[in-house]
Amino acid sequence: MIVISLILLVSGAVGEPEKPVIASGMELLFGDRIALNQNLKPVIAIGINDDITKQDIHVPSGSVIDFFDRGVFKRTVVSSSSKLSLSIKRSTPAKLSHFVQVREIPWSMSHTIHQQVEQLKKIKHSKATTLWDGIIQGIGGHVLDNRSYKLIVPVDNRLAAKRLSEVFLKKHKQKTTIGMKLKDRPWGEINIKLNGAPIGIATSYVRITPPNCKTEDKRATQKSSTCFIELKNVDYGKGYKWHDKEHRHYRGEIYVTIGKSGKLATVNVTDIESILLGVVASEIFASAPNDALKAQSIAARNILLAQLGKRHHADPYHLCSSQHCQVYGGIKHEDPRTSKAVQQTRGEVMFYDNKVVNAFNSSTCGGSTENNNAAWGTDKEEYLPAQLDLKTPNSHN
Repeated sequence: MIVISLILLVSGAVGEPEKPVIASGMELLFGDRIALNQNLKPVIAIGINDDITKQDIHVPSGSVIDFFDRGVFKRTVVSSSSKLSLSIKRSTPAKLSHFVQVREIPWSMSHTIHQQVEQLKKIKHSKATTLWDGIIQGIGGHVLDNRSYKLIVPVDNRLAAKRLSEVFLKKHKQKTTIGMKLKDRPWGEINIKLNGAPIGIATSYVRITPPNCKTEDKRATQKSSTCFIELKNVDYGKGYKWHDKEHRHYRGEIYVTIGKSGKLATVNVTDIESILLGVVASEIFASAPNDALKAQSIAARNILLAQLGKRHHADPYHLCSSQHCQVYGGIKHEDPRTSKAVQQTRGEVMFYDNKVVNAFNSSTCGGSTENNNAAWGTDKEEYLPAQLDLKTPNSHN
């Protein structure tokens, strides 16, 4: 395994950086495209709130609001004393297709696709086919290529997918996953109110940006900076006993859009290193030794890059902010110690056999890890073997 330092990441889908992302907002939100901001840094869309009917927002330094109102582009500059509220006027949910994923086929094994599809058809799954997953882009003179093929069986709905998944487990002793693919994007109109007064009706999305906030500004790494957007009542810990809501702060831009359910989704679009400041602080104790914090920073960067283009294909974001992808708590959850570790390892990424390492990790392992293929049913990775936390003279691999 090697670790290389990355100075610049350039996506394979580069737009004109001097223009705002607003011109292709829905393509950014509902696509695998990695855009560049005005500082030529790649920006990632992270889902913050989803399946909600209203989103209240406050930007201490004021904000710029961009949206399309019946095909007409509008821009409103909002003062720091103002409160923004967005709610659904009307909407149409996305059209989705469902499938059961039988296995993932590495890109290097693409020559076996036909054979694997035919084998699946022989066991009475005539609709078996493949999907292309992942992205390819340039990183610091290296190619980040996490593309693969999914061997799938398309089904009519989620219930049918659940039943078929149970059949695979019972008859073939094989674990499968259920996936969704976007057929048609959702559509809707969003009411925009400023201090309780209507200022417009946006089609499909609204973009909120703090004015005069430069990514390179040193204040942007400090909690005391007013260069952030505050989202009210952000859900966290869904599915766990600590599920609750809190007001959270985020750098970069906020998009409020129509999600796949026809309700609102709130998305943070910002650069990778800014995201990691909120991720690492949420996934490790800041009191850990600095070397452990640095290792976690590199692992978190690897996980983010390895997952790009491979998750949330039906949602208006690349990755989510929960345990499903990586926990991302925003600025209020950052700690100077973890932020220092992220900055010390800036741009460092692990590669194995010219592929970016998907650096799976967990908070607790009971003293020993497990082979990745046994834990998740994925293809075995040589760099993720089962091993003890502490090896002694009597330890066995």
